[in-house]
Amino acid sequence: MTTAAFVTHSRIKNIRRIGEALIEREETTSRLNKPLCLYFRSLKGLNDIMKKIRVLMTTMKLEIGGAETHIVEAAKALAARGVELTVASNGGVFEKELEAHGIRHVRIPLHTKHPLKVLQAYMALRKLVRGESFDVIHAHARIPAVLCGILARRYHIRFVTTAHLTFGVNALWRRLADWGERTVAVSDDIKEYLIDEYG
Repeated sequence: MTTAAFVTHSRIKNIRRIGEALIEREETTSRLNKPLCLYFRSLKGLNDIMKKIRVLMTTMKLEIGGAETHIVEAAKALAARGVELTVASNGGVFEKELEAHGIRHVRIPLHTKHPLKVLQAYMALRKLVRGESFDVIHAHARIPAVLCGILARRYHIRFVTTAHLTFGVNALWRRLADWGERTVAVSDDIKEYLIDEYG
């Protein structure tokens, strides 16, 4: 797992630093216009993207909070750079802001570990993924990441995550957790947490 920590005052600078940290590894691996490389070029704010990429961004909900604010600002910046973005969550006050910027939001119950709701969320995500041609899935919380990881492997979609918080970890969650092909840690503390808990 590759992590990239960043801490600055500007969220837009944060987005660019994510791209700078991760695109270098991707480009040295291949010069081809692979979806993940294109996505990180867009995060970085480069203007030489050769095709429109379609991204599914998932999180638990869109209520007031630091992680939610980061997600909304990142989504707006990506959309402004030409990324075709869909956000899936249980919804919240930020839905209208996304829609005002032309970003599609799909309500899916990704906010709970209740088994029935998790099954409903998986079925809804599967229907969404099967009906679209997403190039990249980007999950922003543990529950969405587990479900998206399953679907990304099944449908051969590039999959990345962002870790916004630290959590208590038991044996079950350590086994279930899926941090994707690339993981962005929003601080050095979270980067260390990921390395310590998940290797």
